[in-house]
Amino acid sequence: MKKAFISLIICTLICITSCRNNTNAWIRINQLGYRINDIKVAVFISKKNLTLQSFKVIEVNSGEVVMTFKNVVKTESLEPFISCYRLPFSDLKKSGVYRIVAGNIISNDDSNF
Repeated sequence: MKKAFISLIICTLICITSCRNNTNAWIRINQLGYRINDIKVAVFISKKNLTLQSFKVIEVNSGEVVMTFKNVVKTESLEPFISCYRLPFSDLKKSGVYRIVAGNIISNDDSNF
């Protein structure tokens, strides 16, 4: 009985630890994707004070960096976020499935262009 109780406590702690979301920054994209000639902008938000100088667009299947952009635009942040940037990438005109990488943050959803 004592072993079962200890096992239950350990399993509970593992579940709590693994399910906790410690992310403090996100990249938001249009989850429906973008058409080739659309205006394309992602939004980077963070609960920490971060400075972005550039971001990359990577092709999902190959992991290849397709384009690097240095045109980040710092914007006024809204609570609870401290840092907020617009990441324009309208110059990308090649269709494919991509992710955006800014600092060590990667957009979660693949976006079709």
